[in-house]
Amino acid sequence: MIGNQRRGGVVLCRCHGQNSGSIDLETVGRFLREAFPGTPVEVADDLCRDTAPVAHLIKNVGPTCLVVGACGEGGVAARVRRRASQNGLDPYSVSLVALRERSALVHPYDQSTEKAKLLMASGLRRSLAFSGTHPCNLRPRLGGNGGMSRRSLLSLAFIQQQVIPHVETRSCLAWRGCRNCLASCPAKALFVSEERLVIDSERCRGCGLCTIACPVNALRLPTATVEEMDEAMGGLLAQRGVSLEPRLLLLTCSGTSRVLDGGAGTEYPAAVLPLELPCLGMASSFLLLRALERGAWGVGLLSCNGKCDYGFLCHLERRVEQANAVAQGLGLGERRISLLAPGEREAVVQGLKELVSYFKGAGPHRLTGIEATPLGDEGSSLGLLLYRMSQGASDGAVSLPHAEDFPLGQVAVDPSQCIACGVCAANCPTGALRAKEEAGVFRLTFSHVSCVACQLCFKVCPQRPRALTVAAGLDWGRISQPPEVLYEEMMTRCQSCGEPFTSPGVARRVQEALARRGGLFNSAYVASLCPRCRLSGGILAQSLKKNLVAAAPKNF
Repeated sequence: MIGNQRRGGVVLCRCHGQNSGSIDLETVGRFLREAFPGTPVEVADDLCRDTAPVAHLIKNVGPTCLVVGACGEGGVAARVRRRASQNGLDPYSVSLVALRERSALVHPYDQSTEKAKLLMASGLRRSLAFSGTHPCNLRPRLGGNGGMSRRSLLSLAFIQQQVIPHVETRSCLAWRGCRNCLASCPAKALFVSEERLVIDSERCRGCGLCTIACPVNALRLPTATVEEMDEAMGGLLAQRGVSLEPRLLLLTCSGTSRVLDGGAGTEYPAAVLPLELPCLGMASSFLLLRALERGAWGVGLLSCNGKCDYGFLCHLERRVEQANAVAQGLGLGERRISLLAPGEREAVVQGLKELVSYFKGAGPHRLTGIEATPLGDEGSSLGLLLYRMSQGASDGAVSLPHAEDFPLGQVAVDPSQCIACGVCAANCPTGALRAKEEAGVFRLTFSHVSCVACQLCFKVCPQRPRALTVAAGLDWGRISQPPEVLYEEMMTRCQSCGEPFTSPGVARRVQEALARRGGLFNSAYVASLCPRCRLSGGILAQSLKKNLVAAAPKNF
């Protein structure tokens, strides 16, 4: 959700007439002022050489973030961010929208203006959701994706900063044994030291795959957090006052996005709205389905087919298949999400034309036009998203079979093996498992909508592998149901004060542990006492006396 304390600024560049000749920049400026009241909008020219308008806006208005609509040449972003930094603004709070390549050079005048509105609104909302960078988020690297020019070589502009994730230590559960993110990192840049998660900045490539693997959102990648991605989608899909339909969200990575740059043979439909991710692997099930809830008629993913700058093979087929099954089960229609094969520019453009034509024929789905619920505190909870979509998309008649290998979890407990210790619930990162003691009864409850199948409960269970099992999968019948009771048992009462204090299974384990240690104390008696009575000097003396009497000769 966009914070009220943040204020954005907008600079539109004419680009020597290439933008102003194909886009009505004045109309775009009025649209942004109306959609974002109080936002200053300035029109400049030749930001490639002169970034003084950026400094002027920052000094006179004092925005907390900035959106610049210009060209997509690599040096422009670096120069604009350098000027912003010199004037006290976080350089990564600046979003650069390539209006020339993504709008002016691709579409007719009227469509180009409409698309420019959405691109700028998306960039502004994304910047307003930006929460800042830490020193640990930046590491120097040489050059950029577009190579180095002689000018950048002489000015040392080829030394750039790359944004990498950081760990929110207060949220991270590495100390509890959580290791979900480690397997997701293609660069092997994550490791645990002294029960703390550490990122090797030299190895990290900033792909962001670890951030979607974390069950508690403890890994944060500035410029690509779930909040920023959600607001960017909102700007493209839910912004009112723009006549472009059907709105198709196209997810790309930094490599595949270049195929969309304007040029010969790149006249794809203006309704195709690109959103660039650091790596296409960040297109989680949540992001794909959230785009439909946000109002997208469909979602396309432009795959890199293994030619990834981060060394990650984007195996997204299964994720897309599952998301389509959910969309169809919700009554949103078939093939709402499509994975596009990479290829030459002409082939990609033809694929986009066919996709837009398909959605025009399919029409909008049930969620189109419905105001999406803000993320709120639950963040990227896939289960809660599915619950909301089921409420908005149907009248309770959801037709979806049990889906194996879905990124939700299902926990089962064997009552004959569980000792009701509550360790699983105490270590559950999402609150899917909860242990409650009430009126002398212990209850372990489970909420399918909150479980992410992180397996942490299984790892900490003292009775594993028999007492508790976790399986990944979606059971639609349990999504809208209240938490179910997995285990219920009367608690053991203290033999001294009579208060319930633990389960029979835990008391039995304590007794067995005391018996193994031996000594003068009666293990069965001590195990039947609550901690308060166990620490009472009189009770300990009584226990000692009973043991001494029991151990003494009968004729003593």
